[in-house]
Amino acid sequence: MLPPVDSAILTANPKFDALYRDICTNSLEQDDTSTLEAKARREHDHLEEEVYKTHIEAYRRETLCSNLESLAYRHEDLPDELRELVVLATATLNGHILDEDRELVEDELERFRESMPTVNVTVSRRLAQDLATLAHILGPGEPIPAADLPATIRQLQANMATSHAKLAQSRFALAREVQTLHDLYRQVTKASMRTLEQTIHGSVARGSKAQADYLATVAEGMNKKLGIQHAQLLQQVYTPEMQDLLKGG
Repeated sequence: MLPPVDSAILTANPKFDALYRDICTNSLEQDDTSTLEAKARREHDHLEEEVYKTHIEAYRRETLCSNLESLAYRHEDLPDELRELVVLATATLNGHILDEDRELVEDELERFRESMPTVNVTVSRRLAQDLATLAHILGPGEPIPAADLPATIRQLQANMATSHAKLAQSRFALAREVQTLHDLYRQVTKASMRTLEQTIHGSVARGSKAQADYLATVAEGMNKKLGIQHAQLLQQVYTPEMQDLLKGG
């Protein structure tokens, strides 16, 4: 969303006011992205899908390397000789061994390949433990079945995206309310100064004082309204489910 503009500026510049409202209404999505043509949207979605696949592959590689590195320093999981081969294989996967040096360690890498069944069993066991931990974090009361984890995570991501959009809308509305409150305070200040000036000169205009009292009452009401909206905004973000997730994490 675009930042709020002082109402006095919008009133004094009707063309800018029309342009500002058109951009907010027709040119920006709720998540601040520009509205795209259908073809451009499809291209954008395809690119996002490719990036997503690349990220998944990178995460898989990172997870594998991380587990192999962990195995290399856990004496109870693998024998010493095999742990040394794991260290070498991990260094190769991470690109720490130059291409010209690959021939020097090819025999060790071949022995590592022959030992892959043993390494696979150990890595699979550790991944299963990590999966159980993740299921417990996402479902602190009753752990979520492993098969349901992807759908649960996607649902949480969708809920977070929806909450983010609602939060952006609420912030924009709150910013407008704050601007209105500032305008009211400014009017109250002007009225108070006029009343003070008249008091100093010995004649207090009842109309000005009544107007100041009225504006003060309106400002106080707006302040309370903002407090309620702020509390409602916090309730939208920190739902019971979100609090349970935070406690479980």
